[in-house]
Amino acid sequence: MKKLLLGALLIVGATSFGAVSSELKTTDTGPDPKKYSGSGSLGLVSRGEVVSAANKVMLIITPTVSAGADGTSLAFEHGQILVGDSSELTGKFEAKVVTGANNEILPITNELAVQLIVGTDNVKQGEYSNTVELIKGTSTDTTLAYQLTNDSGLQGNIYRGTILSKVMAGDKAGTFLDRGSKIEVTVTDLPATAKP
Repeated sequence: MKKLLLGALLIVGATSFGAVSSELKTTDTGPDPKKYSGSGSLGLVSRGEVVSAANKVMLIITPTVSAGADGTSLAFEHGQILVGDSSELTGKFEAKVVTGANNEILPITNELAVQLIVGTDNVKQGEYSNTVELIKGTSTDTTLAYQLTNDSGLQGNIYRGTILSKVMAGDKAGTFLDRGSKIEVTVTDLPATAKP
């Protein structure tokens, strides 16, 4: 039995601001109610990478909802959150082991482990992480917490995971960026049932 140990990281922490905002201008000088006009735009970007599993056994981790710009992370773009409000976003990913020129998905059972890591803490599945301070407030800080949901797990030979990112806005305005969290996927002692 061939021993295979693959570790891969899916960085969860590309949490940042990312809304488009545009102040609307008054379009008339008449009596109230005044009328306002303006516009905004949202750019579109497509990126990717083509890889081959020919003559290899590969762990592939793919963000499927809330993918980061380069496809190697989950990016939770909370946009603009009002002081004292909150925002919760969902990100999803898949992990599978493939081999050969035809990208055959290898069967996996208990050889695959997934762990949410926030800072240096391993977070129990189904529970929110300890909060991360993003913006120091006067009396209330803006904080962030992540959760690997209980519905995450193997579906056939593919691990499908869901991550929640929750921001609680404090009493002070500001911007934030968190890159201190990740999902770690590890494959241990997977028997290679197919030839690469």
